[in-house]
Amino acid sequence: YKRQQLRNRKRKENGGDFNKKQKEQVFEKYGYVCQICSGEKNLQVDHMLPQHICKPNKSSVVENAWILCKSCNAAKGTRILLEVIKNVPKDVLEPMLSNNYARPIANKDFERKIVKIGGSEFTEIKAKLSKKALVAS
Repeated sequence: YKRQQLRNRKRKENGGDFNKKQKEQVFEKYGYVCQICSGEKNLQVDHMLPQHICKPNKSSVVENAWILCKSCNAAKGTRILLEVIKNVPKDVLEPMLSNNYARPIANKDFERKIVKIGGSEFTEIKAKLSKKALVAS
């Protein structure tokens, strides 16, 4: 319960959810199909890059959104997926990432782990954060 409260507080600090207009734009861009498993039911607009790695009020932008089914969204959770980072335009990505994550990601200073989501393989990355960054987060 406490973990969920912290997540909700961080989510609100980082811009909260997408508004109705943004959701419509994302559905227009991707259609009504999950971008991972191609499912067409229980679709949701999700943050490509999780809010906890973004600067306040920077994560809920159309360029950081995609369509996932509820199942794939739950499986993805707050993972940082290398293939997804490559799809966020650089001019959006750089100002969006918090300093704690921007440097390790830019320097490729992260551990990689292959994960399966919706039958597809992705590379989950875990940034190697400095001790100072760990205390701040």
